[in-house]
Amino acid sequence: MLTSLDSAYAFVTTAPRERSRAEPSAELFRAYIDLLFAWGHSQQPNGERRARELLANGAAALPTNDGIHAVVLRLFEQRIREKSASPWSALDVREPMEPFVQYKVHRLFEVSAILSRIERWSPIHAVMDATAAPADDWFGRVLRADGEGQLDVRELERALEMLEADRQYSGASLIGPSARAGRSDRLRAVLRRRYEAAPDLTTAAALTAMGENLELPRFKSLGSHAGRRLAAGRLIVGALALSGRADEAADWLERLWPHATDTMSTNTHFCLAAVALCETAVLGALRHELALGNRTVLDLGAVKQALSVKSHFFTSEDDGSLH
Repeated sequence: MLTSLDSAYAFVTTAPRERSRAEPSAELFRAYIDLLFAWGHSQQPNGERRARELLANGAAALPTNDGIHAVVLRLFEQRIREKSASPWSALDVREPMEPFVQYKVHRLFEVSAILSRIERWSPIHAVMDATAAPADDWFGRVLRADGEGQLDVRELERALEMLEADRQYSGASLIGPSARAGRSDRLRAVLRRRYEAAPDLTTAAALTAMGENLELPRFKSLGSHAGRRLAAGRLIVGALALSGRADEAADWLERLWPHATDTMSTNTHFCLAAVALCETAVLGALRHELALGNRTVLDLGAVKQALSVKSHFFTSEDDGSLH
């Protein structure tokens, strides 16, 4: 299923999925599926025709008189045009938006690796200050410089030092830059020390993506909290897909997909849980370096949720141990 975009698309457009009463229509969700897969095909050498077809389908299904859908559509169009541009370029979202419109757009940015590869968006801050620019940090600078072919190894080393000292970063964002700078062994050593000191799912996922054969949680150990289960599951699907374990990644996706729903305020326009998991399928099928941005296929806006339950995955309590 995750061996090609076509097989992944067939799955997410036909497999049964529970829908909350708050979700938008199935037609609107299908439009976002088409936009996500249009981007995926645009990254393939011979995918331009299919990308244009899916982009047209998605655009036709979105209301033309809705500001939120209009902004998101334009941003997908920009990402799709960027095939030969820097993969880490920032999106042009400088035009004024009503606070609630900006809030919902930024909520989508939070879970989207495709739309927000460098930017660190804060939806609440956007409502408070609609002109605010995304925050920057060492990781953002490293990723931007790497995308422009101007990576300073000293800045990468600084980011690796920060990674070792601050567990808010998963480390996945540095896999690509470290490989290109010949620092993969250094990154792996940092992640191993973190994992041995205090095992957590995001570090385990990053190491798995780098080819480490770690034992990941089983599905039943993720508990009954739907949001946390989906957040953790996306990390695992992404890690397995990037490490080439497509069959295992597909098995996880099949288990997660039927329950990918939520009741968030964004549901007037898109179901974030389902969009995020669908994007994981796109990135997993591509196994593409563009997935290694600041919001990687491993992160997908889910790091905070995954970290909040990491102790459950790695203790013997409540059947949460690795087994």
